[in-house]
Amino acid sequence: MQLPYRPLPSPDESLPGFSVRLATIYGFRSPDAFSRQVFGDSLPRFLPDKSVSMDKWLDSLESIYGCNPSSLSEHFVHLRKKYQCEDSRRIITDITIGSPRICEHCLSESHYHRFEWQIAHRIVCDLHVSPILDSCPECQCSFKWDENILSGCKSCGYIWGSRGPNPQQWQDYLKAQQS
Repeated sequence: MQLPYRPLPSPDESLPGFSVRLATIYGFRSPDAFSRQVFGDSLPRFLPDKSVSMDKWLDSLESIYGCNPSSLSEHFVHLRKKYQCEDSRRIITDITIGSPRICEHCLSESHYHRFEWQIAHRIVCDLHVSPILDSCPECQCSFKWDENILSGCKSCGYIWGSRGPNPQQWQDYLKAQQS
């Protein structure tokens, strides 16, 4: 089986974000629903970049994409290396966060989830100088890896980017993050 439409991940797109975008294109509410229907396997709740189930997910996607083995995997491995996410010499060996985090302004403009938002020490968007959010700014509902992460809050209907960024408030955090 091959998918009729096979979008490629954006250069800085996260694996969970790409999975959500792909599932949404094919009418599924989440990557887990897509995986269960198409491959018969479920996915973990937090869609960790590094796990046996996510490796299997990528292998399955590569097979139905009809692309070279490891071509999708290499994209996501490259992002982990770029941001130096793993180092066995550190006490905390993996600095990524499993639950979704977003810059609502980037997401409203680009409509895909960026890998850098999952880096634990990133708290401010470099572009918009606004906070990296892990819950809705309107109702404080936590985000989930489902179709709504790309457009707005499932609970209250808030649309990402509805409020303009407030760079003055976050300027000092951005300076600290960059040093």
